[in-house]
Amino acid sequence: MSAPSTLVTTATSTDLIDGETIAPVWKPGTIAVSIVPYEETDAVEKYQYEVITAQPECSAYSLEEHRLADYILGLGVEFRDRDEQGSTPRLAKPFSKRMLPTNRTSKEHLKLLRGEAIEVHVGEIPCSCKVPCGCSDSWFLSKGLISRYSSSLEAACTRDFKERSENKIQLPDDDLEAFALFVEWMYYGKYNVATQVFSGEDDTYDDTNIHARCWILGDKLLSSEFKNYAMSQLYAQCMAKSAFEVVTTQDVQYACENSAEESRLRQFYFAYVVEHFATPMRLRGKTEEWDELLLHHADLRAALLQSFRSAPEDRLTVGAEMVYLDYDEPLENTFSMLRIEGGDA
Repeated sequence: MSAPSTLVTTATSTDLIDGETIAPVWKPGTIAVSIVPYEETDAVEKYQYEVITAQPECSAYSLEEHRLADYILGLGVEFRDRDEQGSTPRLAKPFSKRMLPTNRTSKEHLKLLRGEAIEVHVGEIPCSCKVPCGCSDSWFLSKGLISRYSSSLEAACTRDFKERSENKIQLPDDDLEAFALFVEWMYYGKYNVATQVFSGEDDTYDDTNIHARCWILGDKLLSSEFKNYAMSQLYAQCMAKSAFEVVTTQDVQYACENSAEESRLRQFYFAYVVEHFATPMRLRGKTEEWDELLLHHADLRAALLQSFRSAPEDRLTVGAEMVYLDYDEPLENTFSMLRIEGGDA
């Protein structure tokens, strides 16, 4: 039983909270750390087994889970390649419509910054404030860059829409902070946010979880890569072994009001609520707030009641991170939609 020598796995970075080291959260997948053969020696000779799940950092997931995580990213063993030094795996042709480049300094990515720019105005139009404020913001972004990472913005740049003729895209109802992080992510492949602060007085955070807000923006912009990045950040934050990483009624309500019933974001929050409903240090909110939330969202109420009526081993729990990642549409589905719309195909 062996695996190709190019199989590798990923892990999040180790965090420091209040001076204490928090163990890294290992994830399924095969894109970062080279495999280390497992060795056994008997009286006659030495044997080597190249099985990725024999490594401690990979043992929490099966070979099938590692393989599925690869497929989600558009990676397959038959497509895997190596760089000029022959050591670092390189992402190759994806199975789906789009795939996130890992190196934002590559020449391929830098090409996206060339060419025409378009103005993207986020927030109120026009702003009614008499003094400088944070109600709106304007960005002048490369059409190639935003088209690469958002199907919605790509359509505005390339199809016969008003935005193309005016060379201006208006997003009056979108989240300014989340869009700024979207721009940061497009340029650098990641974004940095300040740690949310728990007030400690009225059982609430100062704001809704920023990663959830980024996920909602990515959903509207039709950017699966950005949604998956935001989900990875949200998952790592919520699953961290820290009393400071909690979910609030405000977070769950925001997800319910801004995402579809079967969305990955809602599925994650529902599983988290059901699993930690009796753990105040993981799930914050006043009793009346939870009562109102459950009253208005029957699907969450049903999931919680079903868990109460189930045996412990059958109750809903948070799954592996890859369960909450979105797939891109296959190419044939995309072409089919374009033919039906009859616009540019």
